[in-house]
Amino acid sequence: MNIYDEFFKGISPEDWEFFAADFLGAKGCVIESPPARGADGGKDMIVSFQGKRYIVSCKHFIKSGKSVAEKDESSFLERTKQHKANGFIGFYSTVVSQTLQDRLKGCEDNSFEYIIFDRNSISDYLPNMSCFILQKYGLPSPESFYYLNVPESEYQPLPCMECGKDILSDEMITLSMAGIAQDDNGRLHYIFGCKPCIGAYCDYYWLDHLQALYIEQLISWDRCIQDYLDNEDLHDSFWRNYFQHRSALMQRLYPSHLGLYPTALIQW
Repeated sequence: MNIYDEFFKGISPEDWEFFAADFLGAKGCVIESPPARGADGGKDMIVSFQGKRYIVSCKHFIKSGKSVAEKDESSFLERTKQHKANGFIGFYSTVVSQTLQDRLKGCEDNSFEYIIFDRNSISDYLPNMSCFILQKYGLPSPESFYYLNVPESEYQPLPCMECGKDILSDEMITLSMAGIAQDDNGRLHYIFGCKPCIGAYCDYYWLDHLQALYIEQLISWDRCIQDYLDNEDLHDSFWRNYFQHRSALMQRLYPSHLGLYPTALIQW
Protein backbone atom coordinates (compact mmCIF):
# COMPACT_ATOMS: atom_id res chain seq x y z
CA MET A 1 0.00 0.00 0.00
CA ASN A 2 1.21 3.50 -0.85
CA ILE A 3 1.79 5.54 2.33
CA TYR A 4 -0.01 8.50 0.70
CA ASP A 5 -3.19 6.64 -0.37
CA GLU A 6 -5.26 8.02 2.52
CA PHE A 7 -3.85 11.47 1.87
CA PHE A 8 -4.91 11.26 -1.80
CA LYS A 9 -8.36 9.92 -0.88
CA GLY A 10 -8.94 12.90 1.39
CA ILE A 11 -8.48 15.38 -1.46
CA SER A 12 -11.66 16.30 -3.33
CA PRO A 13 -11.69 16.20 -7.17
CA GLU A 14 -11.74 20.00 -7.28
CA ASP A 15 -8.88 20.31 -4.79
CA TRP A 16 -6.93 17.71 -6.75
CA GLU A 17 -6.55 20.33 -9.49
CA PHE A 18 -5.31 22.93 -7.01
CA PHE A 19 -2.96 20.35 -5.51
CA ALA A 20 -1.62 19.74 -9.03
CA ALA A 21 -1.03 23.49 -9.42
CA ASP A 22 0.87 23.66 -6.11
CA PHE A 23 2.84 20.53 -6.99
CA LEU A 24 3.84 21.79 -10.44
CA GLY A 25 4.57 25.25 -9.07
CA ALA A 26 6.93 23.69 -6.52
CA LYS A 27 8.69 21.98 -9.42
CA GLY A 28 9.41 25.32 -11.05
CA CYS A 29 6.48 25.58 -13.46
CA VAL A 30 4.84 28.92 -14.09
CA ILE A 31 1.06 28.59 -13.80
CA GLU A 32 -0.25 30.58 -16.77
CA SER A 33 -3.88 29.52 -16.46
CA PRO A 34 -4.84 28.18 -13.00
CA PRO A 35 -7.68 25.75 -12.24
CA ALA A 36 -11.17 27.25 -12.31
CA ARG A 37 -14.78 26.14 -11.94
CA GLY A 38 -16.87 25.53 -15.04
CA ALA A 39 -15.97 24.62 -18.63
CA ASP A 40 -12.22 24.52 -19.13
CA GLY A 41 -11.87 24.00 -22.87
CA GLY A 42 -10.23 20.60 -22.51
CA LYS A 43 -7.54 21.58 -19.99
CA ASP A 44 -7.50 21.94 -16.23
CA MET A 45 -4.66 24.46 -16.38
CA ILE A 46 -1.81 25.67 -18.56
CA VAL A 47 1.76 25.80 -17.29
CA SER A 48 5.13 26.68 -18.79
CA PHE A 49 8.51 25.22 -17.92
CA GLN A 50 11.91 25.94 -19.47
CA GLY A 51 10.43 27.68 -22.48
CA LYS A 52 7.76 25.07 -23.21
CA ARG A 53 4.01 25.33 -22.69
CA TYR A 54 1.88 22.43 -21.42
CA ILE A 55 -1.80 21.79 -20.93
CA VAL A 56 -2.49 19.86 -17.73
CA SER A 57 -5.21 17.26 -17.34
CA CYS A 58 -6.07 16.12 -13.79
CA LYS A 59 -7.83 12.81 -13.13
CA HIS A 60 -8.64 11.80 -9.57
CA PHE A 61 -9.73 8.14 -9.60
CA ILE A 62 -8.12 7.11 -6.30
CA LYS A 63 -11.39 6.02 -4.68
CA SER A 64 -12.39 3.72 -7.54
CA GLY A 65 -8.80 2.69 -8.17
CA LYS A 66 -9.31 2.54 -11.93
CA SER A 67 -6.54 3.52 -14.30
CA VAL A 68 -6.80 6.55 -16.60
CA ALA A 69 -7.77 5.11 -19.98
CA GLU A 70 -7.57 6.43 -23.52
CA LYS A 71 -11.27 7.34 -23.45
CA ASP A 72 -10.63 9.57 -20.42
CA GLU A 73 -8.13 11.64 -22.42
CA SER A 74 -9.82 11.88 -25.79
CA SER A 75 -8.34 14.31 -28.32
CA PHE A 76 -5.38 15.24 -26.12
CA LEU A 77 -3.30 16.12 -29.19
CA GLU A 78 -6.00 18.41 -30.58
CA ARG A 79 -6.48 20.03 -27.17
CA THR A 80 -2.76 20.68 -26.91
CA LYS A 81 -2.69 22.41 -30.29
CA GLN A 82 -5.90 24.31 -29.52
CA HIS A 83 -4.20 26.01 -26.58
CA LYS A 84 -0.98 26.61 -28.51
CA ALA A 85 0.98 24.35 -26.19
CA ASN A 86 4.04 22.19 -26.83
CA GLY A 87 3.06 19.32 -24.61
CA PHE A 88 0.67 17.51 -22.32
CA ILE A 89 0.92 16.75 -18.61
CA GLY A 90 -1.30 14.12 -17.02
CA PHE A 91 -1.65 14.45 -13.25
CA TYR A 92 -3.31 11.27 -11.97
CA SER A 93 -4.00 9.85 -8.52
CA THR A 94 -3.94 6.31 -9.94
CA VAL A 95 -1.98 5.01 -12.95
CA VAL A 96 -2.19 5.40 -16.71
CA SER A 97 -3.45 2.49 -18.78
CA GLN A 98 -1.14 0.83 -21.28
CA THR A 99 -3.35 1.85 -24.21
CA LEU A 100 -3.19 5.53 -23.25
CA GLN A 101 0.54 5.26 -22.61
CA ASP A 102 1.04 3.75 -26.08
CA ARG A 103 -1.14 6.44 -27.69
CA LEU A 104 0.81 9.24 -26.02
CA LYS A 105 4.11 7.65 -26.95
CA GLY A 106 3.00 7.28 -30.55
CA CYS A 107 2.24 11.01 -30.80
CA GLU A 108 5.52 12.17 -29.30
CA ASP A 109 7.75 14.12 -31.70
CA ASN A 110 9.58 17.44 -31.91
CA SER A 111 6.33 19.41 -31.67
CA PHE A 112 4.65 17.39 -28.91
CA GLU A 113 5.87 15.81 -25.69
CA TYR A 114 4.07 14.41 -22.69
CA ILE A 115 4.79 13.92 -18.99
CA ILE A 116 2.75 11.69 -16.69
CA PHE A 117 2.66 12.14 -12.95
CA ASP A 118 0.82 9.16 -11.48
CA ARG A 119 0.17 7.84 -7.97
CA ASN A 120 3.68 6.44 -7.62
CA SER A 121 5.74 9.22 -9.19
CA ILE A 122 3.82 11.92 -7.29
CA SER A 123 4.49 10.02 -4.06
CA ASP A 124 8.21 9.90 -4.85
CA TYR A 125 8.35 13.71 -4.91
CA LEU A 126 6.18 14.49 -1.87
CA PRO A 127 8.85 14.05 0.84
CA ASN A 128 10.86 16.80 -0.89
CA MET A 129 8.01 19.28 -0.97
CA SER A 130 7.28 21.96 1.59
CA CYS A 131 5.29 20.65 4.52
CA PHE A 132 3.06 23.73 4.23
CA ILE A 133 1.78 22.59 0.81
CA LEU A 134 0.98 19.09 2.09
CA GLN A 135 -0.83 20.50 5.11
CA LYS A 136 -3.20 22.43 2.84
CA TYR A 137 -4.57 19.16 1.49
CA GLY A 138 -4.88 17.04 4.60
CA LEU A 139 -1.59 16.03 6.16
CA PRO A 140 -1.59 17.08 9.82
CA SER A 141 0.07 20.30 10.80
CA PRO A 142 3.33 19.62 12.69
CA GLU A 143 2.57 22.53 14.97
CA SER A 144 -0.55 20.72 16.22
CA PHE A 145 1.10 17.41 17.17
CA TYR A 146 4.53 15.96 17.85
CA TYR A 147 5.87 12.52 17.08
CA LEU A 148 7.40 10.25 19.68
CA ASN A 149 9.67 7.74 17.97
CA VAL A 150 10.28 5.62 21.06
CA PRO A 151 7.86 3.95 23.50
CA GLU A 152 6.64 6.48 26.05
CA SER A 153 8.19 4.40 28.84
CA GLU A 154 11.63 4.72 27.16
CA TYR A 155 11.48 8.44 26.42
CA GLN A 156 14.42 10.41 27.87
CA PRO A 157 13.65 14.07 28.72
CA LEU A 158 16.08 16.79 27.70
CA PRO A 159 16.35 19.28 30.57
CA CYS A 160 17.02 22.95 30.00
CA MET A 161 20.59 23.67 31.10
CA GLU A 162 19.32 26.65 33.07
CA CYS A 163 15.93 25.82 34.62
CA GLY A 164 15.69 22.03 34.18
CA LYS A 165 12.38 21.90 32.26
CA ASP A 166 12.02 19.17 29.64
CA ILE A 167 12.50 21.20 26.47
CA LEU A 168 11.26 18.40 24.20
CA SER A 169 7.87 18.14 25.87
CA ASP A 170 4.89 19.09 23.70
CA GLU A 171 4.53 22.33 25.64
CA MET A 172 8.15 23.39 25.37
CA ILE A 173 9.29 22.43 21.85
CA THR A 174 8.31 25.77 20.30
CA LEU A 175 9.79 27.63 23.27
CA SER A 176 13.23 26.02 23.22
CA MET A 177 16.41 25.99 21.20
CA ALA A 178 20.05 24.96 21.01
CA GLY A 179 22.98 27.20 20.32
CA ILE A 180 26.66 27.95 20.57
CA ALA A 181 27.94 30.44 23.13
CA GLN A 182 31.39 31.88 23.74
CA ASP A 183 32.76 32.35 27.25
CA ASP A 184 35.10 35.08 28.48
CA ASN A 185 38.12 32.95 27.56
CA GLY A 186 37.01 32.60 23.94
CA ARG A 187 36.00 28.95 24.24
CA LEU A 188 32.78 27.77 22.60
CA HIS A 189 30.06 25.92 24.51
CA TYR A 190 27.21 23.85 23.08
CA ILE A 191 24.07 24.79 25.02
CA PHE A 192 20.36 23.96 24.91
CA GLY A 193 17.35 25.11 26.84
CA CYS A 194 14.33 27.40 26.99
CA LYS A 195 14.59 30.46 24.76
CA PRO A 196 14.19 32.90 27.69
CA CYS A 197 16.90 31.02 29.60
CA ILE A 198 19.64 30.69 26.97
CA GLY A 199 18.62 32.96 24.08
CA ALA A 200 20.85 35.82 25.13
CA TYR A 201 23.91 33.53 25.25
CA CYS A 202 23.63 32.09 21.72
CA ASP A 203 25.96 34.60 20.10
CA TYR A 204 27.41 32.28 17.41
CA TYR A 205 24.74 30.00 15.90
CA TRP A 206 21.39 28.78 17.09
CA LEU A 207 18.77 26.16 16.16
CA ASP A 208 15.05 26.53 16.84
CA HIS A 209 13.62 23.21 18.04
CA LEU A 210 10.55 23.36 15.80
CA GLN A 211 12.90 23.41 12.80
CA ALA A 212 15.15 20.77 14.34
CA LEU A 213 12.34 18.20 14.20
CA TYR A 214 12.74 18.07 10.40
CA ILE A 215 15.63 15.82 9.40
CA GLU A 216 16.97 18.12 6.66
CA GLN A 217 17.16 20.99 9.15
CA LEU A 218 19.01 18.84 11.67
CA ILE A 219 21.44 17.70 8.98
CA SER A 220 22.06 21.35 8.01
CA TRP A 221 22.76 22.14 11.65
CA ASP A 222 25.29 19.29 11.83
CA ARG A 223 27.00 20.54 8.68
CA CYS A 224 27.14 24.05 10.05
CA ILE A 225 28.95 22.78 13.14
CA GLN A 226 31.35 20.65 11.09
CA ASP A 227 32.15 23.41 8.58
CA TYR A 228 32.53 26.42 10.84
CA LEU A 229 33.79 25.11 14.17
CA ASP A 230 36.56 22.79 13.03
CA ASN A 231 39.40 25.10 14.03
CA GLU A 232 37.70 26.84 16.94
CA ASP A 233 38.61 26.52 20.62
CA LEU A 234 35.91 24.28 22.07
CA HIS A 235 35.15 23.74 25.74
CA ASP A 236 35.70 20.20 27.03
CA SER A 237 31.93 19.74 27.43
CA PHE A 238 31.07 20.83 23.86
CA TRP A 239 30.80 17.44 22.20
CA ARG A 240 29.25 15.74 25.23
CA ASN A 241 26.44 18.30 25.22
CA TYR A 242 26.13 18.10 21.44
CA PHE A 243 25.60 14.33 21.44
CA GLN A 244 23.20 14.50 24.38
CA HIS A 245 21.11 17.04 22.47
CA ARG A 246 21.34 15.14 19.15
CA SER A 247 20.27 11.78 20.59
CA ALA A 248 17.37 13.36 22.48
CA LEU A 249 16.09 15.08 19.33
CA MET A 250 16.02 11.77 17.46
CA GLN A 251 13.17 10.72 19.76
CA ARG A 252 10.90 13.39 18.30
CA LEU A 253 11.85 13.81 14.63
CA TYR A 254 9.02 14.03 12.10
CA PRO A 255 8.75 11.25 9.48
CA SER A 256 10.10 12.28 6.07
CA HIS A 257 6.69 11.85 4.37
CA LEU A 258 5.47 15.04 6.06
CA GLY A 259 7.68 17.08 3.74
CA LEU A 260 10.44 19.61 4.24
CA TYR A 261 10.39 22.54 6.66
CA PRO A 262 11.29 25.26 4.13
CA THR A 263 9.57 25.66 0.79
CA ALA A 264 11.67 23.58 -1.58
CA LEU A 265 11.99 23.43 -5.35
CA ILE A 266 11.82 19.82 -6.52
CA GLN A 267 13.48 18.88 -9.79
CA TRP A 268 12.01 17.10 -12.81
